[in-house]
Amino acid sequence: MKQRRTKRANSAQIFAFPSSRHCRIVAFIAAEMRKKSSLDEAEGYLIGHLDMEWSRLADLGITDTEIELHCRAFAKAAWQIVFKDHPTWGAA
Repeated sequence: MKQRRTKRANSAQIFAFPSSRHCRIVAFIAAEMRKKSSLDEAEGYLIGHLDMEWSRLADLGITDTEIELHCRAFAKAAWQIVFKDHPTWGAA
């Protein structure tokens, strides 16, 4: 008797945003961060955005691990833009 094979669906990577839209959102958030008068205010703005993003992605059923990776990449890209324009903010 032949056993029936089951097809397992490979988990597909879900992109929350198309890459072009993602770049525009990162640029927008970085521009808003640059408008802040201090590093702490810029960080607070970014954290607020990432909190909303985390909730949105969790509602889509994306795992916490994937969300954390997405948020880390987003934050890194935003800070790179901000520090390019405010190099003294990055100096400790």
